[in-house]
Amino acid sequence: MGTVSGNTAYLVVGSHLDDGRTVEETSKYRRVMELKAKGKKAPEILTEEQFLARLPTSGAAAPSLTKPVVVAATGGSSASRSSVGSAADGKGKEMSNWVDAYAPHSFDELVGNASVVRKLTEWLRDWDDVVLKGKSKKVGFKPGGGMPENINARAALISGPPGIGKTTTARLVAQLHGGYEVLEYNASDARSQKVIQEMAEGIADNRTLNFSGGPGKSKVPGLTKKAVIIMDEVDGMGAGDRGGMASMIRMIKKTKNPIICICNDSHSVKVRSLAFSCYDLKFQRPTKSTVAHRCAEIAKAEGLEVEANALEALAESCGSDMRMVLNQLQMLARSEKAQEEGVNYMDMKERLKQVSKDQGIMLSPFDACKKLLNSSEGSRLSFRDRLDMFFVDYSLMGLLVQENYLKSVDKKPVTLDLLNKCAYAADLMTCGDVINERVRGDQ
Repeated sequence: MGTVSGNTAYLVVGSHLDDGRTVEETSKYRRVMELKAKGKKAPEILTEEQFLARLPTSGAAAPSLTKPVVVAATGGSSASRSSVGSAADGKGKEMSNWVDAYAPHSFDELVGNASVVRKLTEWLRDWDDVVLKGKSKKVGFKPGGGMPENINARAALISGPPGIGKTTTARLVAQLHGGYEVLEYNASDARSQKVIQEMAEGIADNRTLNFSGGPGKSKVPGLTKKAVIIMDEVDGMGAGDRGGMASMIRMIKKTKNPIICICNDSHSVKVRSLAFSCYDLKFQRPTKSTVAHRCAEIAKAEGLEVEANALEALAESCGSDMRMVLNQLQMLARSEKAQEEGVNYMDMKERLKQVSKDQGIMLSPFDACKKLLNSSEGSRLSFRDRLDMFFVDYSLMGLLVQENYLKSVDKKPVTLDLLNKCAYAADLMTCGDVINERVRGDQ
């Protein structure tokens, strides 16, 4: 961590600094001394041996803590610069990360996006027939027009916010339904034109790709097994050497193995060219009730009592990011109060003041528009919240609302009152557009 404050529980010191100075000369150590001299709350200073002695051994229960522990390190210590503890149930259970321990192992355990999972499953099921045998599937009619889905593509592009299970879904679909061997690779680690070309040559030559050594280091000749290549974080390829994305597209056009690319935003300029060569599948954030239901099952398995509305509040504040929700829930489970009394709604609200995500950063313009036009969510938003939604992208939000505001009421009975409200909304959007043009026209 960068600074030491009263909220820091421990300061771990080594024997000396890299430049030869003693640890007593460091700014963190002096800060602790200043806090003690002023009689204020100060961290406890530990040597590396004392710090390691406090860590639980494998199979031992974690020490009882009343709050999350913040540890700072200084000096030439081999201890970690930060320490994040995993939750334990207090019964001698081996500590583990809940995100990994409760990762989905079947389709039933996936949270949300059932229709997109079904599309990905069908695409992979028919891949051999479509690509290798030339039995192209008929593209269905798309209501409302627009580009038809590229269901006969050699690769799929999965996009969506982080923490909602894109990579996990790709693995499960490949392993459980298709019976494929998964070759997973983080595209942001090796994204240059040369590396992608070597991967393409390996696929074309029917040679097994040895990802443990990394592309460009070792390839083992032999018959290629039935495999799916998962390229994660393809939106990070644009920052690498030039030609990386173009080489990826060329590899997709000649591949003899299914390729699943994963990114956070398919509308990004870096990924837009790749999307035309792939079956574009967009994951949405699961609803807060769905996330809360799954988290309630996990909390029950860990012996933690949490109110349902408290879990919904946590899911909403984290933007339905399952990974962040579980991490926060695991940290709550460490406290003695949570273990003894459980977690109620007010406890959760107090916790969320410290850990909730910034809504403006968390939402895309499309998510913000969806919230505004959803009658159940929009009715609960304050005027200030609606303004924040608008300024997620003020140049685009008006267009999105104008294109979709009638769709938000198309299932309601057509009455005179409803028609008057739609006409009034159209008048307001016209006035807003005129005012916006006058304000920004000369800027």
